Amino acid sequence: MSRSPSNACLWLLHDAIGVRPETRGTAIDAPATYQPAGSGQDALLGAIDNLLPTLRGKSLCVRLGYPWAWHAAVPWQPRLFADDAWRGWTHASCEATGIEHEACRIALGPLQYGQPRLAALADAGLVDALVARAAAHQVRLRSVTSTFAHALHHYRNGLPGADTAVALRERGVMHCALRKDGAVIAIGTFAETTNAGSAVDTGMASLALTAGTGLPDQIALIGAFAASELAVGHGATAIWLGPHLPVAQTGSLP
Repeated sequence: MSRSPSNACLWLLHDAIGVRPETRGTAIDAPATYQPAGSGQDALLGAIDNLLPTLRGKSLCVRLGYPWAWHAAVPWQPRLFADDAWRGWTHASCEATGIEHEACRIALGPLQYGQPRLAALADAGLVDALVARAAAHQVRLRSVTSTFAHALHHYRNGLPGADTAVALRERGVMHCALRKDGAVIAIGTFAETTNAGSAVDTGMASLALTAGTGLPDQIALIGAFAASELAVGHGATAIWLGPHLPVAQTGSLP
């Protein structure tokens, strides 16, 4: 008699919540059940409350997409070593650049000497509510990560070069990041108003202008891109690394 998987994953996206059981060999795009996320954080948490009883006794990872998580490329500071010091510098850097940072939880990417450090931010109230609700339903909350940080880690060995930019397609938005010497130096999320190629071009041009650098020669694409969408502008070479989100289970929200 087979046992049901003891792990599950929950995706919180701008328009939907996805959930699926997971085992060690679960493919990144294996089917998940999606339902509407509602409008606003209260509606999101209400939908999560309805899902958690079905996950009782399981170990849960949560991945936050736009707008529940956002990112900053925090400038290098030579005298910072401890993560707490880097979090303080992240707050100061975000304040200077107009990125929301108050009452936030901050997760830091790997430290690379002399390079900016990627920070993922999320509303502390949302994270605390996830912890409390999971405990109330006897669900062990294993981790809370951003969808972008997870994808970047998952495909880290597939990136063709240290200066390859990354574009992550996620249900109507495009996360774009410029990289230099293996570190993210600029990152932003852009609405996909026309098509994927235009969103990538617009996002990369905006980031290059902000960072004061040139446009990338190579762009790694992650997510649901059709063959006709693999061409990007300004002469860059596009390389598709693989899928990002689970496909929709038959009968659930597309």
